[in-house]
Amino acid sequence: MSIETDTEPDTRGPWLEAADWQDLYSAHAQSLYRYVVRRVGESAAEDIVADAFLETWRIRDRYNANIAQSRSWLFGVATNKIRHYYRAEARRLKASARNLAAEATTVSNDPADLGWTLDSRLALALSNLRIEEREVILLVAWADLTPLEISRVLDLPPATVRTRLFRARTALKRSYPQVLDRS
Repeated sequence: MSIETDTEPDTRGPWLEAADWQDLYSAHAQSLYRYVVRRVGESAAEDIVADAFLETWRIRDRYNANIAQSRSWLFGVATNKIRHYYRAEARRLKASARNLAAEATTVSNDPADLGWTLDSRLALALSNLRIEEREVILLVAWADLTPLEISRVLDLPPATVRTRLFRARTALKRSYPQVLDRS
């Protein structure tokens, strides 16, 4: 089975072959990197992505193909790496809000572009979300994961993910109404 499809669980158990890891990397490295760049910036993204792949190799014996698909599993490992940045992330967003208040920046809204700009109000709105809500909304917005995939990534029931997503969207809509009206 090719890792690229991710539509069916791999029933072989943990990956032991180097070719499987090459397939995992080829299938998901670029989208994982884009997501991580948006979360922590370019300076830390390469290290986090490398650490995520290294960690998946280290914990390969704990991978249960009947529970998680390779994409969800990998994003889950990377999200755990990113969690170490969350406290600093709120501080960075608040600093960004102060800096961006003085100058306007425009970047393409094309999802293929890495730069989804944060204006000062959006940065402040994101920084004011609870960590759990910010995590879910950014997994949707920047990694393009579905609530079911997020539930696998975060090892949470899908209903919890949907609740956090609802709360995050409600809070953002209150403090930054145009954020959810983007096409």
